[in-house]
Amino acid sequence: MEPSEILKTFNSCYIQLQAIAQDSRWLALSNLHDVDPEMKIHLGDVLHYLGKR
Repeated sequence: MEPSEILKTFNSCYIQLQAIAQDSRWLALSNLHDVDPEMKIHLGDVLHYLGKR
Protein backbone atom coordinates (compact mmCIF):
# COMPACT_ATOMS: atom_id res chain seq x y z
CA MET A 1 0.00 0.00 0.00
CA GLU A 2 1.38 3.38 -0.99
CA PRO A 3 1.74 6.15 1.63
CA SER A 4 -0.88 8.26 -0.15
CA GLU A 5 -3.33 5.35 0.02
CA ILE A 6 -2.65 4.90 3.74
CA LEU A 7 -3.28 8.59 4.39
CA LYS A 8 -6.48 8.50 2.33
CA THR A 9 -7.70 5.51 4.36
CA PHE A 10 -6.88 7.22 7.67
CA ASN A 11 -8.71 10.36 6.55
CA SER A 12 -11.73 8.32 5.54
CA CYS A 13 -11.79 6.51 8.89
CA TYR A 14 -11.47 9.80 10.75
CA ILE A 15 -14.42 11.32 8.90
CA GLN A 16 -16.56 8.24 9.52
CA LEU A 17 -15.68 8.14 13.22
CA GLN A 18 -16.45 11.84 13.59
CA ALA A 19 -19.87 11.20 12.10
CA ILE A 20 -20.48 8.36 14.55
CA ALA A 21 -19.37 10.47 17.51
CA GLN A 22 -21.82 13.22 16.55
CA ASP A 23 -24.75 10.93 15.74
CA SER A 24 -27.70 11.26 18.13
CA ARG A 25 -28.06 7.47 18.30
CA TRP A 26 -24.43 7.10 19.42
CA LEU A 27 -24.89 9.82 22.01
CA ALA A 28 -28.04 8.16 23.34
CA LEU A 29 -26.31 4.75 23.47
CA SER A 30 -23.19 6.08 25.14
CA ASN A 31 -25.23 7.83 27.84
CA LEU A 32 -27.05 4.67 28.93
CA HIS A 33 -26.10 3.56 32.41
CA ASP A 34 -25.70 -0.13 31.57
CA VAL A 35 -22.97 0.22 28.92
CA ASP A 36 -19.23 0.40 29.37
CA PRO A 37 -18.44 4.06 30.09
CA GLU A 38 -15.03 3.67 28.52
CA MET A 39 -16.50 3.28 25.03
CA LYS A 40 -16.72 7.09 24.74
CA ILE A 41 -13.10 7.33 25.88
CA HIS A 42 -11.97 4.78 23.30
CA LEU A 43 -13.75 6.59 20.47
CA GLY A 44 -12.28 9.88 21.65
CA ASP A 45 -8.79 8.36 21.78
CA VAL A 46 -9.10 7.01 18.23
CA LEU A 47 -10.29 10.39 16.94
CA HIS A 48 -7.44 12.09 18.77
CA TYR A 49 -4.75 9.84 17.32
CA LEU A 50 -6.15 9.83 13.79
CA GLY A 51 -6.36 13.62 13.97
CA LYS A 52 -2.62 13.85 14.78
CA ARG A 53 -1.49 12.30 11.52
